[in-house]
Amino acid sequence: MKKRNRKWITFVLMAAVFTLLAGMSAFAKTHKETKGVPYGQREYFVYSGPASGISKVKSSNKKVASVTTRKEGAGVEVCLKLKKQGMTNLSYKVKKNGKTVTYKIKLCVYKNPFKTLKVGNANYKSQFSVGDYSTLLKGKGKVKIKLKKGWKVKSIKVQGGGSNWRKLKKGEQVDIEHKHSLRITLKNTKYRFTTDYWIWGGGV
Repeated sequence: MKKRNRKWITFVLMAAVFTLLAGMSAFAKTHKETKGVPYGQREYFVYSGPASGISKVKSSNKKVASVTTRKEGAGVEVCLKLKKQGMTNLSYKVKKNGKTVTYKIKLCVYKNPFKTLKVGNANYKSQFSVGDYSTLLKGKGKVKIKLKKGWKVKSIKVQGGGSNWRKLKKGEQVDIEHKHSLRITLKNTKYRFTTDYWIWGGGV
């Protein structure tokens, strides 16, 4: 009888522990990822809302990116000020609807990855010194890409005339001014994140 009681008590305690752990996981989650952000963007947006909704914001490498907080109406806006190319670990906690989520982001601040980016004779390289898209309506011909060390082309897709995105065929010619848009997906081979570059054309 005593042995049965001990088994029952053990079962109840284990059930209580599992219930507690389940409850803790519902209220405390951790979100981890690696991201890339262009240096020319100058700032990386983190949060906007009540000041009580975010806490413990840290950047591990302040020479690469430092935390800036400014008032936004009745709340705050939190960003990272990008200072130079490099890597930093961003961490912070966000509380919403009684739940707290911890964010841990490996953030790679990088400069223009293109050595060469042309559509026909139109040079698009300088278009991506600041951001990740271009609306320069020039270029008709083949797409020519050369990348800096540490990058590779994952895919090139084309869209035109209201059609869906499709893979660009080898040697295919595009017409940015009148028909086509491009989506160039690159992969950073060191930090293993992907990023998209967009050339919006006359077919939009």
